[in-house]
Amino acid sequence: MTKLVRQQRHLIAAVGLRREARLAADRVVTAITGGGDSRKLADALDAGVKAGASGIISFGVAGGVAPHLGPGAVVVARGVLTEDGTRVETDTTWRASLIARLGGAIEDDLLGVDHVAAEAAAKAAFHRLTGAAALDMESHVAAAVAKRHDVPFAVVRVVADAASRTLPHAAVVGMGSDGRIEFAAVLRSLARSPHQLPGLIRIAKDSAVAFAALGRVRALLGQGFGLLDLGELALDVPRKDELRWALPI
Repeated sequence: MTKLVRQQRHLIAAVGLRREARLAADRVVTAITGGGDSRKLADALDAGVKAGASGIISFGVAGGVAPHLGPGAVVVARGVLTEDGTRVETDTTWRASLIARLGGAIEDDLLGVDHVAAEAAAKAAFHRLTGAAALDMESHVAAAVAKRHDVPFAVVRVVADAASRTLPHAAVVGMGSDGRIEFAAVLRSLARSPHQLPGLIRIAKDSAVAFAALGRVRALLGQGFGLLDLGELALDVPRKDELRWALPI
């Protein structure tokens, strides 16, 4: 019985990168890293909810789609859109808690995509079609799983690359399927096309701004991401060895 209580009292954070996972995870939050693989992420989230997770939050950096948002802008999603027009609303109460903790956050829709939107023209087209503020590759997967299992769902994302910024090929190929940065792939791409270097440096600077903001956001949200009553959870948080469904951080 005790084990069942522990399983029910935790959250899942759906992230893309291991760096995001390290920020997201705490005593009551288990981070699951997608690494750009939608099916793998969906399977892991499904397993987590079946194990008793109390909610899912999509957390990490995002690509800017609205032209007025620069690196470091914080977006708390009202809903998550997909390219086929599906929309999943985030949990109203949880969203209000996040907004209250994050003064100045933008409350708007977010777009979920299955492939990296590298070109500024593509991001501009997405904004015209959907009106979304930003996009990422995990939120739509997390939204679908949360809706299927009827558990609370929320999204907090920080813009890394602005809508006007085109990602160089070296930045796109650097994201590994396990959420790690594959530096060898980055170097190979640079060796083939050295002219990418200035753009890669700009992206690195933008990412540094975004991750600094993401760290501040995580500190403000505290354990449980503003959803769970941690006074009740203090003695019943899951141990890592109980969460065998989770992908490694």
